[in-house]
Amino acid sequence: MAESMSKQEWKSKTLEPLVRRSPEPQEGFETESGIEVDTLYTPEDLEAFRGVQPPLSVPPGAGPDGPLHRL
Repeated sequence: MAESMSKQEWKSKTLEPLVRRSPEPQEGFETESGIEVDTLYTPEDLEAFRGVQPPLSVPPGAGPDGPLHRL
């Protein structure tokens, strides 16, 4: 199996030629909260979030049919 490209390799070999042909509509993108959105996210970007629960996750058994809601 071929080794995957690094993020920088992907940007130089794939993204830059595409952007030269069809430029981005604006320089950068950000969320409504002002957080900058990157063009590509890799597993390395997610290392900081290892073990963090998504904000609206529900623990097992806590749903509407789970044992925590039965009296």
